[in-house]
Amino acid sequence: MEHELALTRGSPLQSSKGLEKWANRPEQIGQLACWLRRGGATTLEQEELDPKSPIFAALLDDQA
Repeated sequence: MEHELALTRGSPLQSSKGLEKWANRPEQIGQLACWLRRGGATTLEQEELDPKSPIFAALLDDQA
């Protein structure tokens, strides 16, 4: 997810429970957890970005 997209179109984070354990990881998930833990972080659900399931879309393409 792009930070700018989440900031402009996102909803406030409902809970930060469990983010502490992820924030210490070196991968991108750690960066995301740190960002979500800071004040004012927002989130977007994948369905809001693209309401079509990629699996369903692939199945439809295979049938065409």
